[in-house]
Amino acid sequence: MKESYEMTTSSSNYVENWANIPWEQFEKILFRIQHRIYKAAKNKDYSRIYRLQILLIGSSCARYLAIREIMNRKRFFILHYKSLKDIEKFSLVEELKHISTWKYKKINHSLLKKQNSNTENSVGFAILKDKAIQCLIKYALDPIYTWNLASEKDYSKNNETFWKIQKQILINLKSPIPEYSRYILQIQLHETFDQIEYNKFLSRIVLPDNIKKLLYLALRAGLIQKQDYFLENNNSLDILSSYLCEINMLGIENIGNEFKSFSTFSNNPNYLLRGIRHTYNLIFFLKPHENIIQQQQNIQDFLISRGLHGEKINLQLIKSTEGFDFLGWHFKVNPKTNKCMSYPSKTNRRHMIDSIKRTMKDSRYPLEDRLEAVQLIYLNWRTYHRYSDLSQINVWSIKLWTYKFAKKLNAKKNREARAIGKEKLILKIREIFNHKPYSFSSS
Repeated sequence: MKESYEMTTSSSNYVENWANIPWEQFEKILFRIQHRIYKAAKNKDYSRIYRLQILLIGSSCARYLAIREIMNRKRFFILHYKSLKDIEKFSLVEELKHISTWKYKKINHSLLKKQNSNTENSVGFAILKDKAIQCLIKYALDPIYTWNLASEKDYSKNNETFWKIQKQILINLKSPIPEYSRYILQIQLHETFDQIEYNKFLSRIVLPDNIKKLLYLALRAGLIQKQDYFLENNNSLDILSSYLCEINMLGIENIGNEFKSFSTFSNNPNYLLRGIRHTYNLIFFLKPHENIIQQQQNIQDFLISRGLHGEKINLQLIKSTEGFDFLGWHFKVNPKTNKCMSYPSKTNRRHMIDSIKRTMKDSRYPLEDRLEAVQLIYLNWRTYHRYSDLSQINVWSIKLWTYKFAKKLNAKKNREARAIGKEKLILKIREIFNHKPYSFSSS
């Protein structure tokens, strides 16, 4: 099947051409190439992998899809860039043919507001080109690494992934094997990215030499920004840096793992994993009298082999009865009843309250719209903590604050409208902060 898209050069037909591009056909072509890369990776046929990766990066369908993916990212418009015209999009497709001349340029987004609109649009075009090239490289890496990232349950950032991690931690704390549930080694890895040996860092990345050389130059120019990888819910235009970091961190949680099958919560067997990681957060469940120094050395050796600064790891030894925070939850074992529990951490609760207050104080919107936004914030928060013990958390204070603040705004109306508005307000507040019983499911 021919994988190029012919367009007319008449400027009046650009809009029609971009709207009528056969996106579904392009996606099928890209998938077929990626599937061939996946099969070659399974057979460890690296020469074939390199040939197919070059074919994919040079494919016109991949170039069109890369531009569409970047243009659909909300962050691109938050940066105040004007949306590209269709004629500029086709021009950018032609620019992506010359990937061999790509040079990454680090751009300070905070300075762009001081520029005039023409400069801003030209800089936006340059950023779009840069991110589209990164997207092409990611397309070439996806078939090799995405399966491993998904199996580690770390790269995907959705509620189901977090719930599985929460369940695994509770399994460790509730383990019938007593030596696993006493001490936790909590590790922060963000400082290990302060200094990177780029040759070692790229040694695990499977790409042709010419593309890897471009990545090396991009890394030296500042491709990896710590905030791209370490900030939660990051909506930036980061395409490749966090992906490369995640590839190099794969396997660190398996250091010293001992898989022991047992049954808990149900009749289905579960596997007890000692190490659990999400981005830069890492915890290990230790046995009593285990050599912590040796475990620390193993982690440092792993990081150094990946080209990272292994000496800058922040370790903290915690008793399970004292409790620890992980992914917005606080996990703890009751020393009297020996029961494990998880509930929202103080930081997570504070973040939810601050979001509600910030939304309610936003005078750009009417009160009804603010309450709808508050309901969505609170619903998302309760959904995330649906398997947590919310009886440990006091939400009455934010409920009362929301009612008082809304009542103050309602007081500006006349007497009749105020009386009607008060009844609606009470019903709306009850609807927003509707409580549901605590439940935990092992599924």
